[in-house]
Amino acid sequence: MSSLPLSHSFRISEQDLQCELQIAKRWIETKSNRPNSLLGVLHSLESMKEVFPSLYKLLQIGVTIPVSSAQCERAFSSLKIIKSWLRTSMTDVRLADLTTLGVMKDRAKRLDLSLIVDSFARGHQNRKIILL
Repeated sequence: MSSLPLSHSFRISEQDLQCELQIAKRWIETKSNRPNSLLGVLHSLESMKEVFPSLYKLLQIGVTIPVSSAQCERAFSSLKIIKSWLRTSMTDVRLADLTTLGVMKDRAKRLDLSLIVDSFARGHQNRKIILL
């Protein structure tokens, strides 16, 4: 990971940003209800985004970049549960598919299983079990 400031990564002028920060700091200090989070500062500057374009852009980026690896940790926890000692002989394709279903369980719960079964039955006409 780079040790350069975030502004360099997104091609935001550091000089412009420093000037905007000084003015924005004074402007926020005059407000009666000062924001206490990055998202609060972003909402405060919403009406002034034309005045502080570099700062506003950087705040938007800062709010949208994930701050932890919780998603990755959940994926590895799911993988640990899925690939138990009972399932050591499954193929990589099946493991990847089950892991995707485990990690994206919110989306998986919204799937219409009858459509999936119908699609499977149409694609496998040589089955002895009639699914349709």
